[in-house]
Amino acid sequence: MLTPQDIQNIQLIDTEEIAKRLRCGPERVGWYRKAGLLKYRKFGKQCLTTETEYAEFINLTSGMDLSNKLKIRLAGMQIKKAQSFEGHSA
Repeated sequence: MLTPQDIQNIQLIDTEEIAKRLRCGPERVGWYRKAGLLKYRKFGKQCLTTETEYAEFINLTSGMDLSNKLKIRLAGMQIKKAQSFEGHSA
């Protein structure tokens, strides 16, 4: 369970900041989210991601070809399939 101290230390970043860091547009960030590659939570109209979740996304997608929407969707399906397989084998 999160303590008040933990909550104070969580840093949230918005779509614009993620797009800036990845040198892409906000639409592409949405593709990553829709494919399940980038975790987020909605606060009103904003989608926010923690720094930890952003780091997980970077590690998870390292070396992947995410050059277009189709490849992003396929990467998301591969990861979901792998996670499902891990859950069944445990």
